[in-house]
Amino acid sequence: MDVLTVGIGGALGAIARFVISGPLSAGLSALTGWPFVYGTAFVNILGSFLIGLFLEATVEWLRPGSTLHLLVTVGFFGGFTTFSSFSAENVAFLRRGEWLQFGAHAFGTTALCILAALAGVWLGGRLTQR
Repeated sequence: MDVLTVGIGGALGAIARFVISGPLSAGLSALTGWPFVYGTAFVNILGSFLIGLFLEATVEWLRPGSTLHLLVTVGFFGGFTTFSSFSAENVAFLRRGEWLQFGAHAFGTTALCILAALAGVWLGGRLTQR
């Protein structure tokens, strides 16, 4: 049952990522004229913020390994955030010698994801009055 729970959450997260990431990358690349993976960066930052917020807001009552934990944190956010895509895109930048895009994506996204997770934890703590 746990595998099915993670699978359902993962499918929903992957669908959400697909709906957001592709159109955002295409639209912003067309707008800026710079072929960059805006959608992947945005989804990773948003997912990092939301998982931080969710985990902090539910820390008092959400048991790790529970159905809700598996559905949301392991499943949905595991399917939604795209670090496997992130890694593959960075390798592609390196292989093409696109050093600026690589640096912006690899280091900028990583730093912003960590800051977003911290912001989620901070906001979750404020919402739960701890």
